[in-house]
Amino acid sequence: MSVLARSEDTLGIFNHLLHDLYFEIPDRGFAEEGGKVTLNLCDRDHVSDRAYTNRYRLVIHNVKSCENIGDLAALPGFEAELNVIKFDPRKGEVRLVGVHPYELRCQVAELLVELDQLPDEA
Repeated sequence: MSVLARSEDTLGIFNHLLHDLYFEIPDRGFAEEGGKVTLNLCDRDHVSDRAYTNRYRLVIHNVKSCENIGDLAALPGFEAELNVIKFDPRKGEVRLVGVHPYELRCQVAELLVELDQLPDEA
């Protein structure tokens, strides 16, 4: 079952859950596809559960364009650690700020971010 963030308050809950999780960045960075940008996040450091590796799929909807900021070659293995997701309603911008020098900025028509927990990899 998906959880949807249509407000900054709900986005705050996502931040609490996803903070310090890792996501892999495609070789050329993220790109809008069909009005969406999709990321897979992994809790490989077991921040939320020592016995289980939680994995999530985050989908940003209503994306008009996106920009990858930072030197992708400088990232460790094309991977970043998520610090915070921010929304600026004046700019219509969702920003995923990484701990490493990487940031994904998505121009959106309206705020709609979808989160699903993925099944365990057996």
